[in-house]
Amino acid sequence: MFMAAEAALLTRQVAPGSHRGVVAAFGEHFVKTTLFERADGRDLARAHEQRVAAEYDPTTRVPAAEAEELLGVARKFVAKVEAFLAR
Repeated sequence: MFMAAEAALLTRQVAPGSHRGVVAAFGEHFVKTTLFERADGRDLARAHEQRVAAEYDPTTRVPAAEAEELLGVARKFVAKVEAFLAR
């Protein structure tokens, strides 16, 4: 999701230097402008939160069902960005 969001941002000549910056810039350039839905911005932020928790807190455990659900969300997000980039 991060790489897809980053690719979309590059179409606007925006290249944030951090994951958090990508989430914020995606919201500013794509969600606030209604090119993407608010849910897409929330999904990207949620995925970022999960990644940070998993990477920096070794006690973090994500239930399999939640991981599967987030994987489905990620696939849909990437497909939306791919469709945007194809236009």
